[in-house]
Amino acid sequence: MLSFSLVAAVAAMSPAQVDRGAIPVTGTIEAIFCEIPGASTAQVPGYPGEEFGAVRRPYRSPDGKRWIMSPWGTGGLFGEDYLIVGDNLDMTVVLREDDPAPWAPGETVNTMDEQCGINDSGQYAFSVNTSGGDNLFDEYVIRWTSGVGHEVVAQESTPLAAIPGASWGLILDETHILNDGRVGVRSINTYGLPSNQNTLCALGGTTIVAQEGVTIPFGQGGGMETWESFDFYSYQHDATGATSMVKGNMTGPTSFDHVCTVSNNIIVREGFFVTGFPNPITTTPSHQLGRNTLVSNGDWFFRGTTSGGGADFLLRNGFTYYRDGDPITPGSLELVGSAPNGDAFFFHTGNNRSESVVGIYSTHPDDDLDEVVVFEKDIVMLRSGDPVDIDRNGVYDDDAFIAEFPWDEAFLTDERSLYVNVILRNAAGDDLGDAFIHVALLPCLPGDLNRDGMVNFDDLNIVLENWGRVVLRSSLGDADNSGTVDFDDLNLVLTGWGMGCL
Repeated sequence: MLSFSLVAAVAAMSPAQVDRGAIPVTGTIEAIFCEIPGASTAQVPGYPGEEFGAVRRPYRSPDGKRWIMSPWGTGGLFGEDYLIVGDNLDMTVVLREDDPAPWAPGETVNTMDEQCGINDSGQYAFSVNTSGGDNLFDEYVIRWTSGVGHEVVAQESTPLAAIPGASWGLILDETHILNDGRVGVRSINTYGLPSNQNTLCALGGTTIVAQEGVTIPFGQGGGMETWESFDFYSYQHDATGATSMVKGNMTGPTSFDHVCTVSNNIIVREGFFVTGFPNPITTTPSHQLGRNTLVSNGDWFFRGTTSGGGADFLLRNGFTYYRDGDPITPGSLELVGSAPNGDAFFFHTGNNRSESVVGIYSTHPDDDLDEVVVFEKDIVMLRSGDPVDIDRNGVYDDDAFIAEFPWDEAFLTDERSLYVNVILRNAAGDDLGDAFIHVALLPCLPGDLNRDGMVNFDDLNIVLENWGRVVLRSSLGDADNSGTVDFDDLNLVLTGWGMGCL
């Protein structure tokens, strides 16, 4: 007779897991919050009657214990931006559009940018526009620190310390924060600089990482072209600030001007070749050279396409990780394919263990099942068509399924938990809206909570640190996939004490 725990595990399996014909390798696919009207997880915490209306890109702390996002909701007359800080299922709205701006008496919060960041100590940073003040000074970058509160680290029209005579620009974005509290900011139309030099990427207000018309990317083969412009969502740092990533255009011929750099060294360049591909990298309006991701440990990813047929590729730390036609997992007949827009991938990210997850448009013959998320080129963690537990009752009874994945809206923790935005549909194919969801890889031993291959004091500490919490299933000490950290989880750790995975 099957044990109750095994029966429950099989009942929680997604269709993709059932097809594999083995015990499940992932836990329950669970909504953190969604925008399905009336759903319990659509309610904005702390604001009765207000519901989420759209998710936006999530960002994690380097250690993966916290996350931050600036979603949109239905509050107010025309909807509101919220800034949410999360710890697993614990979510707090720390700022809301139309609230008084704590750092600027007499001004109110207006729109908040999608890019924001949080570090391991819980400091977070974001860029925001205010109303009620002088329009020449209403763009801010704010850092919040426990015990200190909100600090202005950059403000439109105020001095930019790194460049004497210059002031922060009309638009401040690409905001992120390092573990030492320094904040990265892109300043557009910086005041006091020539028009061909007034967009720049700064760190801490005192260091210029890249500046159009001034900074020269290395690796041009003797060339001395400067930056000419920067792409959106491209300016990033690792957790320490030792490594930076920037993508954009250089001055010079337009057929060779688009580049991506790591610590100001060119890693890919339009019109140049990638090892193993017969044609050079191309740029089209839909590709913008490609997409880049820098992980908190310094690992980097870049995806792009080549000319002459458009072979897509994904680089990881300089080496080809995936390309068109590769099996999605070893021996699979399902291959890396392409979406109707011609792209083979929809996201790529990793954790501090140098593990990765990649979102792939595959050659699966069913269009409803051809988007897959693969861990370490080995395990399918998610697939379009998978059901989602919207109300978090542990059962897939909400008639909600993954329809597709937005681009580049995911992160992976060291405990192999994946947080990702998805677009939902019902069984009839009707659109339900977006959701921010979680799924975790199950360990080879139930008590191995940090997924390091051993059951020991580290796993015991995870249980004790989260004792009594309601959490996302198979995360933060939930060894039995119940959603609560309790004696059952402790017993699983003690039962497996000292054991290791083969």
